Parts: sequence; structure tokens; C-alpha cells
Amino acid sequence: MTRSKPRAAYRSIAGAAIIFAFGYAFIPSLLQVTLGSRPVAQLGETFAQTSLSATSQAILQALVVVTTAAAFVHDALRRTLRFPRWLWLYLAPCAAVTVSSYIASHTVGVAVIIYALIGVLIASYDDPIRLIRLIGRLTVVIAVVSIAMGILLPSVALMSQAGVPDAKAFIGDTLLVGPTYHPNNLGQTLALGLPTVLLLEKPRSRAISVVIVLFGLLWTGSRTGLTAGILGLLVAGIWYVLTHRADFLARVLLIGIYVAVVPITFLIVLLNNDPAAYSGRGYIWSRSLEFAHGSPILGFGVDVYYRISESQSNFGALAYHGHNMAVNTLLLAGGVGLAALVVLWLVMLRHSWRLGRLGYWALTPWPVTFVVLGWLESPTNFYSFSYISWVAWPMLALSLSSLRKLESASIAASTTMVPTMAGS
Repeated sequence: MTRSKPRAAYRSIAGAAIIFAFGYAFIPSLLQVTLGSRPVAQLGETFAQTSLSATSQAILQALVVVTTAAAFVHDALRRTLRFPRWLWLYLAPCAAVTVSSYIASHTVGVAVIIYALIGVLIASYDDPIRLIRLIGRLTVVIAVVSIAMGILLPSVALMSQAGVPDAKAFIGDTLLVGPTYHPNNLGQTLALGLPTVLLLEKPRSRAISVVIVLFGLLWTGSRTGLTAGILGLLVAGIWYVLTHRADFLARVLLIGIYVAVVPITFLIVLLNNDPAAYSGRGYIWSRSLEFAHGSPILGFGVDVYYRISESQSNFGALAYHGHNMAVNTLLLAGGVGLAALVVLWLVMLRHSWRLGRLGYWALTPWPVTFVVLGWLESPTNFYSFSYISWVAWPMLALSLSSLRKLESASIAASTTMVPTMAGS
């Protein structure tokens, strides 16, 4: 058997794992909202999950575990497993949350295994562009499905802005929910998937796809998602300009964005004194920081907000996470987890900058989008699988690994290469 055949098999397994993760994120909730009822997005509320939704959830979770584990076994048998330094950086926040959660509840979730296996899978994957393009196509799929549901099944796929606290609809007076349970869930997914759409091969389909995803994002009314998505596109646009000509002002603006995005995550919390600010997030932040003093090193584990809600009825019905990634990580995993998160952010941004300097403008925006989304949301807690995990977890690993792989001669000659200084 030639070397190309096992590599092709590995690519098929990896692609299947991403597709199953996508299905795991959306199919159970799609079945729930179409055959049952949409759960109330409120902390402590329970709902009756339909049997078909529950069954699909169990099956798809198993398929994700099986395919990611199959990739691990494939490389283990061929003795081609790789554990590069970036992989430990990828695993560090998850390890911190897992340790804290185990101390609190003496359990470890299946999603932790999925997170780790996704990192190992991508460490051994030889062509990151292929996977990013797959994520881009799936992002377009969920955007198209959500928009179609909004048009054809408005009673299922739309929510009135009156039913979402402090929401402001950009299109009419409705918010697009699609197959998810809350417009912010869909908004964050589309925001994180938007940069990957820039990797689609054909310029016309790429442009149409960007418009479709932006329209879906606008319809969700997710202001944080829209801000993150547009800022990511701005970064890509500036890098595109700089690959064609020197522009001092564009470079200054770009440097400002890269320097500011991480500090803003902290300053937006530390400089706020209004509990009602940012749709009540100010109150959640102040109370979260108060609780964080109780375990500043290791935090309280992934279920901390649910445990707080049981004894603090006035904490806030929507405080199912910290609504700021730094705050959320601090409360879940303490200073250890927060330090791991900050290092992860900085290394991803550094890789993004170096990719931009090499001319790979379409690969630059994702880390910026991810950090900006964390200003007012928590796109992942590195422990629980959510609507966003199918794109966030692979892209975290790809953002850390792509630079080295794209610098190698084998990828430089790849037919699946990302548009670079040619400007296609």
C-alpha cells in the first residue's frame, strides 16, 4: 500500500468526524424544535426532550467518539501519531477545567475525550486547508437551513424580539433561531464559521456564501456575533490590501486591532460599574468575580453557575455562563485556567499575524473573531459540547497548527492551497 492511500483514508475519517460533530450540534435540536417544543433558555429550567431527539443525540455523540478514536488508532497502528508542542497548549485550558470539575463533582464528561481527540486528529492531519474548507461549507449549510426555516417555518425558526431580553432585531421584529434554542447560539456559530468561508475555492461562490452567512448572522440580532464577524472580515480585508501594496494607515489599524483585542476582554469587565450594562452582563460579571475569590487558583468546575443558581435565586436567570470568556474561565478553572486561555489567545494571534505576513490573508481572521466573541460571550468552556464546539474546537487546533504545516514544502505544493498573494 502506498503512503497516499493511508493518508486518503485518514482524511476521510477526519472529514467524517467533523461532519458528525456538526450533526451532533444541530440535528438533535432540529428534531426537538420541529417535533416537540423549544426549551426556554433559562438557567435551571428543564424540558421534555423528544425520544427521537434524544436518540439522535446519543447516536451522533457515539459517531463523533468512534471517528475521532478511529483516527487515533489509525495513526497509532502506523506509528505516525504526533504530539507537537502546540497540542499541549490546545489541551491546557481543557485540562484546567477538567481538573476543577473533577474536584467538584468527581466526574469527567465524554466531551472532554472528544476535545482531546480532535486535537490529536488535527495534529496528524497533513492539509489543514481541506478541513477548514469543509467547516466553511458546513457553515454555509447551517446558514441556508436556518434562513430557509425562517422563511418556510417561521413559527419554529423565529423568535419575537419581545421574547428575548434587551434584544434588538435588525430585520423586522423577529430574530432568527433556526434549529437552535436561542438566537445568540446561532449568531455565535455563524460568526465563528464566517472566516472559514473565505477559504472556499471559487471566488463567486465564496462571495455569495459570505453574503448568505452575513445575512443569517444579521437576522439573529446577535450584536456580539456581528461585531466579531465584521471585525474578522476587516482583518482579512486589511491583510489582503497589504499583500498587494504598502499602506501605512492600514498597517497601523491592523496593529491596533491585534494589540487591543485581548486587553479589551478584561477592560470591558474591570471598567464597568453598571450592573445593567450590556444587557445585564455587568451584574453577572460583578457577582462572578465575587464568587471567584472563593477559589482563585483552580476555580469551581464547569457546573458552578448551576450550583450558584440553586442557592442564589437573584443571580440571574441567564447567567448560565460568565458572558465574558475571561470571567467564565476564571470562575470555572481559576487563575490556572485563565492563564492557559490567555497564552492560547496570544499564540493564536501571533500565528495569525505570521500567516498574514506570508500572504495567507484568508487564514488570518479566525483568532481575532474568536477573541472578540469572548468580549460578551463564552464561545467555549473547553469541556461541554455545544452548538459552537463543532467549529470552535477544530479551528482552535487548526489556528495553532496551520502555520508550521503551511511552511512545509508538501503543503506549499498542495492543489488545495489557500489563495495567497495571487489575490484569487
